[in-house]
Amino acid sequence: MRVLIAIDDFREGERIAATAHRLFGSDAEYLVMNVGQEAQPVGVGWSGMGWGAAYPMALPLPVAPVAETNLWSGSMTAAKERAAARAGEVVEAANLGGATEAIGEVGDPAVAIPRAAEDHDVDVVVVGSHERSWFSRLFTVDVAGEVLRDARRPVLVVR
Repeated sequence: MRVLIAIDDFREGERIAATAHRLFGSDAEYLVMNVGQEAQPVGVGWSGMGWGAAYPMALPLPVAPVAETNLWSGSMTAAKERAAARAGEVVEAANLGGATEAIGEVGDPAVAIPRAAEDHDVDVVVVGSHERSWFSRLFTVDVAGEVLRDARRPVLVVR
């Protein structure tokens, strides 16, 4: 069985990975995935999207200037590497055993997670759900809900 564990925070990721390990055991093959933010070139006005980041409002928001080295050229690769490193930290801490792999992606987690599930031909996707107030849910991305809606694989949401 191949299990994709999508994480966004070390502590929560470790908890989600431990839950997946209890449910699927040591014989499963685990892919722990972290999705990093995309770097934006100077002048792009939309704010970045991430786990729990607010959706952009009707008008573009100004973006702080970024260093020249932070533009598209090498920043996407660096962002993927940082995301994979964070996933690797969870792999080590959770002690999943067996075949495990840490993968990093960049972009919108609600898009990247279902795509990775298809690309890696997993049997189940495990995601965490943040507890938020009704007001917070009005202005934040519900990644777990979007993954549930868009994934063509079974999805386990861990609270």
